[in-house]
Amino acid sequence: MTVPRTESANPEWDDMTKQVGESLGRADEADELIDETKARLSDVASDLGTEGKSYQLISPRSEGICFGNAAPLALLGLEPGRHQTPEEVNGFTLSAENLEELDADYLFIWAMDEEAKKQLEDNPGYDSPRSVQAGTASFIDTDSPPPSTLRVRPAWTG
Repeated sequence: MTVPRTESANPEWDDMTKQVGESLGRADEADELIDETKARLSDVASDLGTEGKSYQLISPRSEGICFGNAAPLALLGLEPGRHQTPEEVNGFTLSAENLEELDADYLFIWAMDEEAKKQLEDNPGYDSPRSVQAGTASFIDTDSPPPSTLRVRPAWTG
């Protein structure tokens, strides 16, 4: 059994890959996998044109808008937007009246249920973030595995 050597609630994917590789006696293969993954996702970022654009990952809750860890999006060239700092992720709640602070180029929304999704969509300020206006706001498919394996279903795909 591999137990993460970290205090983080959201350990970095490459650190976890290295730890698993080491525990299996396959550290070199783990390093190769990390390098290959970074290279492939860099190519995808080039194709998508996401390099240098910003992201925010939010989860609407009854107490407000919470921010989640989406650090692996950096592999696509995306940069953390406002409130995506390690200090604020999972520790900062945005008031539902301040949706103008959702100002990233891409907005990923993890609504835990239909009620949370409706709460956000019914907010009078929901149409104000530039990502919503540009069609780059997406609800994450909550039927998928946890956020560490983000499978996004963009709103523009229907």
